[in-house]
Amino acid sequence: GALALAGQIQAAMALSQRQFPAAIEAGRRVLLETGLSADVAAGVKNMVGLAQVAMGAGREAAASTAEAASLAAKSGSAWLIAETALGQAQAQLAAGDAHKALESARAAQQWFARVGNQEAEWRSLLAAAQAEVVLKDAGNARADAGRALELLAALGQKWDPGSYAGYSARPDIQFDRGQLERLAAAK
Repeated sequence: GALALAGQIQAAMALSQRQFPAAIEAGRRVLLETGLSADVAAGVKNMVGLAQVAMGAGREAAASTAEAASLAAKSGSAWLIAETALGQAQAQLAAGDAHKALESARAAQQWFARVGNQEAEWRSLLAAAQAEVVLKDAGNARADAGRALELLAALGQKWDPGSYAGYSARPDIQFDRGQLERLAAAK
């Protein structure tokens, strides 16, 4: 209900501000509620997993995102399935499985590309590039990072200037853009 929605928004905002303990706490509060739908539970569990990744808790993150992915499959929402695959990619990389991470990132990226969701596609390409670095595939890492930066710039053409400026100013987006720029420039 309304409480779950408020908690979801709180968790998402904390995540975008890179306030990871707050994101986990807000997410856990939502998950304690009874009668949550599979899609709400999947989305929240995924956010908790992403915060755990950022805090270096790879094993916990892998468990959270795997649970999110199975809830997403139950919900039947194709978007949520792709979004949780992206969460899994980040957790799998944090847990030390770069091969699986790359597979998950690619699956998400292909779905987001098919539906024209450039915002989620660039995030998927970042995850792929990060996995490729670990797998010592510098050429593909550079290419994926470069493509992600192009998609990010393209959002500036698509969205109204105010929305794009607000999005670009978010701490999580600035952090990710910095990572992409380093990956794209790496030799």
